[in-house]
Amino acid sequence: MHLDIMDSIPMPTTTLTTNVYHIELHAKSQTDWLTTPGIPQLLIEHIRMCRVLSGIRIHAFCIVADHLELLLSAGEEHPYEWAKTFMRRTLADVHLFAENSDMRWDKNFICEPVYEGAEQRKLAIHIEIDAPFGPDGHGLWPWTGICFPHLLDPIQWADVPVSNE
Repeated sequence: MHLDIMDSIPMPTTTLTTNVYHIELHAKSQTDWLTTPGIPQLLIEHIRMCRVLSGIRIHAFCIVADHLELLLSAGEEHPYEWAKTFMRRTLADVHLFAENSDMRWDKNFICEPVYEGAEQRKLAIHIEIDAPFGPDGHGLWPWTGICFPHLLDPIQWADVPVSNE
């Protein structure tokens, strides 16, 4: 009789689960088209529509010249599928708006679960607070969720108990 070592390892009784994801979408070939005049507004409008149509919850976002970064909670579809749909739909509108064939999303993008509340907070700070300064070198970067609080959904950090206040 052959006993596989895997048979002797007990199955875990608990598993880590999360519905919070970090998504990072990059412009193809590191082209800086995401901050072309009018494009950030178009992307923000798509973020707004996605909140309504797909049920995702946006906790943080930032648009810089070569990528869009989000911290979100899953809605009706998996965030990976949501990201592919978002890229396809936004690109169609971007091309109608700008008529520039160089404006493309890179097919490779980041879609990773974020399990712990401390990591979720650190990532939210990275996405929004660590964004570059405004166009004049001072003040807030204009294309971050901090400037659009009506588009941000509150998050219950995984390691912080719910308050009854």
